[in-house]
Amino acid sequence: MKKRLAICLLLLLIVGCGKKQSVNTNEGNDTPEKSAKKEVKETPSKGDDKSSTTAKPVKELTLREKVIGTYELELKKFGETQRYVLLDNSTVEYYLNGKKEEAEHKWSIVDKEVHIERENRAVSVFSINKDESITGIATIDENGKRKEILKEHQYTRKKIKSSTPTRKIS
Repeated sequence: MKKRLAICLLLLLIVGCGKKQSVNTNEGNDTPEKSAKKEVKETPSKGDDKSSTTAKPVKELTLREKVIGTYELELKKFGETQRYVLLDNSTVEYYLNGKKEEAEHKWSIVDKEVHIERENRAVSVFSINKDESITGIATIDENGKRKEILKEHQYTRKKIKSSTPTRKIS
C-alpha cells in the first residue's frame, strides 16, 4: 500500500512537472497569448504615428552633383594658391592667387574621375577621394595619350565649398 501511494505521488509529481505552467505577468485575467495580441494591436504602425512630422526621404546625390563645388590647393613652396570652381553648367573657373584666369575650361565625369579640359585640348585627370577632395593623377594630351603623374607630384585640392544642396524626393 505504501508502495502504491509512493508511485501515485511520484506519477502526480512527474505529470505535474511536465505540464507547462503559464506565467501571467499582466494584471487581470489575460493570458500571455491575449496580452501579446493586445500589444500588437496597440503598437502603431509607421504610418499611424500622427505626432511625428512627415519628413520626405532624401534622395542620394549623383557623383556629378557631389563633385560640384570649390576646391583649393596651397603650394607654399611656389608661393601660390590655386582654386578651381566646378560649376553646374560643366565649366570651371580657375583662380591663381585670387585672380581669375580668363580662359574657359570644361569639366566632366569620365570613369569616376574628374576630367578638366584645357584650352589646348589637353586634359587634367583627378581622382575623387572619399573626403570629397580631388587629386591630380594624370594628364591626357591633345592626341588622347594618357600619362600618369608620379606620386610625389600628385597634389590634392581640398573641397572648401559645396555648391549643390541636398535634394528631397517630392
